[in-house]
Order: sequence, then structure tokens, then C-alpha cells
Amino acid sequence: MALRDPSNTAEGEPIGFVLGPRRFEHGITWARILGALVVFVLLPALPNLGPVAVAVLGGYLIVWAIALHVLSDRVRTVRDQDRLSRFAFAGDSVVLLIGLVTVSPDPRWAIYPLMGVLFIITAAFRLGWGGTLAATAILSLEIVGVAIWRDLALGLRVDTPYVAFDLLMYGLTALLTTAMLNELGALRRMLNLGAKQHPPKVLHVPVIPRLKEDAVRTGFFEHDEFLSLRGALPDHQKVPLTIGYWTGMRRGEILTLQWAQVDLERGLLRLDPGMTKNGEG
Repeated sequence: MALRDPSNTAEGEPIGFVLGPRRFEHGITWARILGALVVFVLLPALPNLGPVAVAVLGGYLIVWAIALHVLSDRVRTVRDQDRLSRFAFAGDSVVLLIGLVTVSPDPRWAIYPLMGVLFIITAAFRLGWGGTLAATAILSLEIVGVAIWRDLALGLRVDTPYVAFDLLMYGLTALLTTAMLNELGALRRMLNLGAKQHPPKVLHVPVIPRLKEDAVRTGFFEHDEFLSLRGALPDHQKVPLTIGYWTGMRRGEILTLQWAQVDLERGLLRLDPGMTKNGEG
């Protein structure tokens, strides 16, 4: 288990915090900016509700992209990232609803909801299978609701076969994305087992992002809470607290550490087989 060095992070970011989610959000931000450009350049040439609706959709995309870009740079903890993911999920669902309403006068309207598959995929990477199901349900309600509204307000009949096709695509996307991420989890397990063989059958295990799990443990310290608690403790209790905070080790694992398990030069703590919850070192 690698010791985490507080000097390597910025303002309370948990050491070892994976920056992949932040890069993911930045990539999606540029996709939103591109989407706004498409709205302003191409959408006026297509049937729509009018210039005001186009301006609202494009403006919302730009403001939303900038806001999420700023917020993603302020992420310091895994909890912050989870909050940002849920916030982005809610805002993106609003974007899709505004977009569907804006292009509702188009006779080919039923092709636009297919863009929702991207929303389902990003929800899977952000929020796991729970987010995938939520995205699929929200999109299904939006497309059915807007289809009914088009019929009542604009006199455009509901294209039931096309709407059903969109809903089918949502369901298939959710199933395939969740299965793909689960397969990545199985691949990670296989590589780890191969690396533990004697001799090792895998020389290097690549970093494969995990699918976000539901019902995970709660009650973790934010960095300022950790600093406050450490400052109030006597000196002999500060070291166990610091090790637990930066490594995630359990109390029993920390209190039974021996100097033979500490490698100060490489910054490592080693837990022998049998000491951990799963019995692995």
C-alpha cells in the first residue's frame, strides 16, 4: 500500500485522488461548447420554436459549460466529485428537455432524442448503474412528454413507432454500457490475480477506472475536519489518525504495524496476507 504524501496535492485534496473524473468533466465541457455553436449556427436553418428558444438553448449550454468547468476545478475530494456529478447530471437532463422542446416543430423530431444515448453513457461513468437507470427513466419521460405536448400544442401527431424506437435505443444503451463497465471490473480482477501468480503472469496492471458503487461507506472526513481533529489530539494519537486518513487503513491494521512493514525510502506501508479484511496483502 503506497503512503500518500500531502505535499503532492492542493488544498486538502485526498492524496491519490484520481484526476480522471476531472479530465472527463473538462472533456464534456468542450462538448457542451461545441453543442452551443451547433445550436447558434445550424439550428436556425431547421424548424424550431423561434429565435428566442434557440437563444435560450444556446445560452444555457454556454453558461452551463462555464459553470461546470469552474466547479470541476474546485473539486478537492471524492465527495466533491460525487456532488459535481449529480449536479451535472441534473443540469444535463434540463438541457435535453429544452433541446427537445426547441426542435419540436421539426417533422423529423423523432431523430433528435437519439442524442440522449450520450447522456446515458456519461451518466454510467459518473454515477454507475444507478445513474444509468435514472438517465434512461428521465429521458423516456421527457421524450414521451414532449411527444404528447407536440400533439396537443402544435397539432403534430405522435410518431409512436419512432418514439418506441428511441425508447428501445435508450434501454439497449443502458444495458450495454453497464455490461461494459462490469466487464472492465472483471478484467481488472483477472489482471490482479495474474500479477499475484508465482511467477507473475502479468508484469504490469494498468489503471482501470472503477464503476461507481452504490451504498458505499459514508462518514469520511473532509480535509479541514481532519486538520481540526488532528490539532486537538495528543501527539501519540496524531500518527495513527494521519495514517488512517491518507491510506484508508483500519484501526486494527494501523495499531498492529511493525517497523518491518514500513519502507521510508520508497514511501510504502506493507500489509501482510491475513491482516486485511479480505485476507490479501
